[in-house]
Amino acid sequence: FLSPFAPARIPLLLRCRQSKVSGLPSRSGIGYSMKAMGRLEMHLAAATGFLELGMFDDAAMELENIEPEERAMPEVMGLRVELYHDAEKWTAMEAVARHMVKVHPQVPGWWIQWAFATRRAVSIESAMEILRDAENRSTQRENAPRACPVALACEPTRVITAFPDHSMKGKL
Repeated sequence: FLSPFAPARIPLLLRCRQSKVSGLPSRSGIGYSMKAMGRLEMHLAAATGFLELGMFDDAAMELENIEPEERAMPEVMGLRVELYHDAEKWTAMEAVARHMVKVHPQVPGWWIQWAFATRRAVSIESAMEILRDAENRSTQRENAPRACPVALACEPTRVITAFPDHSMKGKL
Protein backbone atom coordinates (compact mmCIF):
# COMPACT_ATOMS: atom_id res chain seq x y z
CA PHE A 1 0.00 0.00 0.00
CA LEU A 2 2.98 2.23 -0.25
CA SER A 3 3.33 4.81 -2.94
CA PRO A 4 1.24 4.55 -6.09
CA PHE A 5 4.28 4.05 -8.24
CA ALA A 6 7.51 2.09 -7.94
CA PRO A 7 10.18 4.42 -6.56
CA ALA A 8 13.32 4.68 -8.63
CA ARG A 9 15.65 5.11 -5.64
CA ILE A 10 14.70 1.86 -3.93
CA PRO A 11 16.47 -1.34 -5.07
CA LEU A 12 14.36 -3.87 -6.94
CA LEU A 13 14.62 -6.39 -4.11
CA LEU A 14 12.77 -3.95 -1.90
CA ARG A 15 9.85 -3.82 -4.33
CA CYS A 16 9.13 -7.53 -4.47
CA ARG A 17 5.92 -7.70 -2.41
CA GLN A 18 2.52 -6.38 -3.39
CA SER A 19 0.67 -4.23 -0.93
CA LYS A 20 -2.17 -5.75 1.06
CA VAL A 21 -4.47 -2.78 0.44
CA SER A 22 -3.88 -1.31 -3.01
CA GLY A 23 -1.98 -4.06 -4.84
CA LEU A 24 0.76 -1.53 -5.61
CA PRO A 25 4.42 -2.42 -5.12
CA SER A 26 5.58 -2.39 -1.53
CA ARG A 27 9.09 -2.22 -0.16
CA SER A 28 9.25 -5.14 2.20
CA GLY A 29 12.88 -6.24 2.29
CA ILE A 30 14.11 -9.73 1.48
CA GLY A 31 17.73 -10.51 2.32
CA TYR A 32 19.70 -7.53 1.14
CA SER A 33 22.62 -5.72 2.70
CA MET A 34 21.90 -2.60 4.71
CA LYS A 35 25.41 -1.44 3.77
CA ALA A 36 24.38 -1.12 0.13
CA MET A 37 21.59 1.32 0.98
CA GLY A 38 21.72 5.07 1.50
CA ARG A 39 20.33 6.87 4.53
CA LEU A 40 16.86 7.35 3.01
CA GLU A 41 16.58 3.70 2.06
CA MET A 42 17.69 2.62 5.55
CA HIS A 43 15.05 4.80 7.19
CA LEU A 44 12.38 3.53 4.80
CA ALA A 45 13.38 -0.09 5.36
CA ALA A 46 13.42 0.36 9.14
CA ALA A 47 10.04 2.13 9.12
CA THR A 48 8.60 -0.62 6.93
CA GLY A 49 9.91 -3.26 9.32
CA PHE A 50 8.39 -1.50 12.32
CA LEU A 51 5.14 -1.09 10.43
CA GLU A 52 4.96 -4.80 9.56
CA LEU A 53 5.49 -5.60 13.24
CA GLY A 54 2.65 -3.27 14.23
CA MET A 55 5.06 -0.89 15.97
CA PHE A 56 3.41 2.28 14.70
CA ASP A 57 5.14 4.75 17.03
CA ASP A 58 8.56 3.38 16.08
CA ALA A 59 7.68 3.55 12.38
CA ALA A 60 6.56 7.16 12.80
CA MET A 61 9.78 8.03 14.63
CA GLU A 62 11.82 6.45 11.85
CA LEU A 63 9.98 8.59 9.29
CA GLU A 64 10.74 11.68 11.38
CA ASN A 65 14.46 10.79 11.21
CA ILE A 66 14.40 11.28 7.44
CA GLU A 67 16.04 14.51 6.29
CA PRO A 68 13.47 17.35 6.05
CA GLU A 69 14.11 17.88 2.33
CA GLU A 70 13.35 14.18 1.63
CA ARG A 71 10.14 13.93 3.73
CA ALA A 72 7.93 15.15 0.88
CA MET A 73 9.20 12.51 -1.56
CA PRO A 74 6.46 10.19 -2.86
CA GLU A 75 8.23 7.15 -1.36
CA VAL A 76 8.16 8.71 2.10
CA MET A 77 4.63 10.06 1.77
CA GLY A 78 3.45 6.66 0.55
CA LEU A 79 4.90 4.97 3.61
CA ARG A 80 3.31 7.63 5.81
CA VAL A 81 -0.08 6.88 4.18
CA GLU A 82 0.49 3.18 4.84
CA LEU A 83 1.35 3.93 8.47
CA TYR A 84 -1.81 5.98 8.95
CA HIS A 85 -3.86 3.27 7.25
CA ASP A 86 -2.54 0.48 9.45
CA ALA A 87 -2.87 2.62 12.59
CA GLU A 88 -6.42 3.58 11.50
CA LYS A 89 -5.60 7.31 11.62
CA TRP A 90 -8.10 8.13 8.88
CA THR A 91 -8.02 11.92 9.19
CA ALA A 92 -4.22 12.01 8.94
CA MET A 93 -4.26 9.55 6.03
CA GLU A 94 -6.88 11.66 4.28
CA ALA A 95 -4.79 14.83 4.67
CA VAL A 96 -1.60 13.26 3.28
CA ALA A 97 -3.37 11.55 0.37
CA ARG A 98 -5.26 14.77 -0.49
CA HIS A 99 -1.93 16.64 -0.54
CA MET A 100 -0.41 14.00 -2.82
CA VAL A 101 -3.36 14.32 -5.22
CA LYS A 102 -2.62 18.04 -5.45
CA VAL A 103 1.06 17.33 -6.14
CA HIS A 104 0.56 14.27 -8.42
CA PRO A 105 -3.01 14.39 -9.80
CA GLN A 106 -2.08 12.04 -12.66
CA VAL A 107 -1.43 9.12 -10.28
CA PRO A 108 -4.68 7.17 -9.71
CA GLY A 109 -3.39 5.47 -6.56
CA TRP A 110 -3.35 8.75 -4.64
CA TRP A 111 -6.98 9.42 -5.60
CA ILE A 112 -8.01 5.95 -4.45
CA GLN A 113 -6.12 6.31 -1.16
CA TRP A 114 -7.67 9.74 -0.61
CA ALA A 115 -11.15 8.33 -1.26
CA PHE A 116 -10.54 5.36 1.03
CA ALA A 117 -9.42 7.58 3.92
CA THR A 118 -12.28 10.01 3.30
CA ARG A 119 -14.74 7.13 3.37
CA ARG A 120 -13.45 6.19 6.84
CA ALA A 121 -13.02 9.74 8.20
CA VAL A 122 -16.05 11.46 6.65
CA SER A 123 -18.58 9.47 4.63
CA ILE A 124 -19.11 7.17 1.68
CA GLU A 125 -20.76 10.02 -0.22
CA SER A 126 -17.68 12.22 0.17
CA ALA A 127 -15.46 9.37 -1.01
CA MET A 128 -17.66 8.82 -4.05
CA GLU A 129 -17.36 12.53 -4.92
CA ILE A 130 -13.57 12.18 -4.92
CA LEU A 131 -13.73 9.12 -7.19
CA ARG A 132 -16.19 10.82 -9.55
CA ASP A 133 -13.86 13.83 -9.75
CA ALA A 134 -10.95 11.51 -10.51
CA GLU A 135 -13.00 9.76 -13.18
CA ASN A 136 -14.00 13.07 -14.78
CA ARG A 137 -10.41 14.28 -14.80
CA SER A 138 -9.14 11.02 -16.28
CA THR A 139 -11.70 11.04 -19.10
CA GLN A 140 -10.65 14.59 -20.02
CA ARG A 141 -7.02 13.54 -20.58
CA GLU A 142 -5.84 11.40 -23.44
CA ASN A 143 -3.99 8.23 -22.39
CA ALA A 144 -5.01 8.78 -18.76
CA PRO A 145 -4.83 5.85 -16.34
CA ARG A 146 -8.19 4.16 -15.87
CA ALA A 147 -7.95 2.92 -12.26
CA CYS A 148 -10.52 5.29 -10.78
CA PRO A 149 -13.49 4.23 -12.95
CA VAL A 150 -12.83 0.66 -11.80
CA ALA A 151 -13.15 1.81 -8.19
CA LEU A 152 -16.55 3.30 -9.02
CA ALA A 153 -17.84 -0.16 -9.89
CA CYS A 154 -18.78 -0.53 -6.22
CA GLU A 155 -21.51 2.06 -6.68
CA PRO A 156 -24.77 0.05 -7.10
CA THR A 157 -26.05 2.11 -10.04
CA ARG A 158 -22.78 1.54 -11.86
CA VAL A 159 -22.96 -2.20 -11.26
CA ILE A 160 -26.47 -2.37 -12.73
CA THR A 161 -25.36 -0.26 -15.70
CA ALA A 162 -22.23 -2.34 -16.18
CA PHE A 163 -24.19 -5.60 -15.99
CA PRO A 164 -27.58 -4.84 -17.58
CA ASP A 165 -28.56 -8.51 -17.58
CA HIS A 166 -28.14 -8.49 -13.76
CA SER A 167 -25.85 -11.52 -14.00
CA MET A 168 -23.91 -10.17 -11.02
CA LYS A 169 -26.99 -9.32 -8.95
CA GLY A 170 -26.66 -10.76 -5.46
CA LYS A 171 -22.96 -11.56 -5.95
CA LEU A 172 -21.53 -8.17 -5.07
